[in-house]
Amino acid sequence: MDEETKDKEIEKRRQELSDLRAVMATDEGARFIYRLINDICAYDRILCQNSGSMTYFDLGERNIGRIIKGEVYKIALDRYQAIERERNAETS
Repeated sequence: MDEETKDKEIEKRRQELSDLRAVMATDEGARFIYRLINDICAYDRILCQNSGSMTYFDLGERNIGRIIKGEVYKIALDRYQAIERERNAETS
């Protein structure tokens, strides 16, 4: 990889994290990311289906949640945990 390509990749990554930071900075964005990880991507659900195809599908969704959650933890862990506490209080 040449220097110019490497610089472009670094800038692209910086922008991705900046975008996620901006989303997590709003209440609406933080709630959306929480729902995306926990409801849509089935991050914390047990994934056992009768069909192998459905299990693989569920594992793919979970992997997306894992990737997003890792990104959120890097840049907005406190914010994510606050939303998590909020949600847990609502269900208790």
